[in-house]
Amino acid sequence: MKQSGPTSGGLATHAPSLASGGAAKFYGRDLREYDDKDIEGLLSNLSMEELEDLNNDFDPDNSLLPPSQRCRNQTDKEPTGPYQRDKLLKYLEDKAKTEKDWEEVVPFSPGIKRGKIFEPKDDEERENKIGIKGEMQMPIELDIDDDDDEYDGNDDVLIEKALKNAPEGDLVDLAGILGMHNVLNQPQYYNALKGRGQNEETGFSFNGVIKAFQPRPVPDEPENETDVEDCIRRLEQSDTSLNEININNMKRISKERIRQMIRAATKSKNLKKLSLANTAISDQEARPLLELIERTDSLKILNIESNYISPEMIAKLLRATLTTQSLVEFHAENQTISSWKSNRNGYNVKC
Repeated sequence: MKQSGPTSGGLATHAPSLASGGAAKFYGRDLREYDDKDIEGLLSNLSMEELEDLNNDFDPDNSLLPPSQRCRNQTDKEPTGPYQRDKLLKYLEDKAKTEKDWEEVVPFSPGIKRGKIFEPKDDEERENKIGIKGEMQMPIELDIDDDDDEYDGNDDVLIEKALKNAPEGDLVDLAGILGMHNVLNQPQYYNALKGRGQNEETGFSFNGVIKAFQPRPVPDEPENETDVEDCIRRLEQSDTSLNEININNMKRISKERIRQMIRAATKSKNLKKLSLANTAISDQEARPLLELIERTDSLKILNIESNYISPEMIAKLLRATLTTQSLVEFHAENQTISSWKSNRNGYNVKC
């Protein structure tokens, strides 16, 4: 693919190398020597042939470029004839048949296996690691006395007796190790898995009650108490200290006051941020924003989220940003139009 310009294929594609002293080198010279060079002036003095040669001079191993732009442009040749797909496919097929294959370092030999051959382990060795008949060995030890008078050689009887006489706290731990989480609460289950034992907070029985987590009270955010009348007065007086206006969530303000404030902001040279989120404004109130965006160079951030502005008005606002190109952030998410039947949930726009 052909490079888009001399800077993209030439100067911008070279990766600076590091010399022995640690300084970055570019064409054998220190990068700091290029700081005072007029690169644009040098490029303007080059001829078309020199620009094309510079455009084809790049590093094929530069990972910052896509693979399609790491090769020279070879599409400038004149066609040898009209394009005929069938003949081209036949030519490629015939050429592939006549060309020899690459020489292999180790030639292929049928029937010969290379590398380590997989051999399954013996069943006895596998059972010793994971337990008898593939069952996992549980880290549980029961204190069983072989000299017990009631022992008749049946281990099941002794296990049943040990479980019958075991305290309920040990049974809770045993249930947690066996994965019976449905009969335990979460603290009991995880304490049993980690071997911590149960305590008074988790309870020693299956009927243990856990105290509910007491959430930390968080006070509600205070209401927006911005004085709109004072903002309008200060905007009309060109107050240099007024750099930001935030009337978010103030739906009780009259639409006429909002339009008056936007018109006053058009005359300001110091306003940098204007937030009108969730103020229930529509296209009629957003129309003065067109003049604000086109005439105000100081405005950097505009927020009109969660309102009732149509997609057409959003598009006009975006086109207005091309006039001064000074707006850095434009937020217009979650716009809802009640009469827009195709999408009742609204739409999102973010720049």
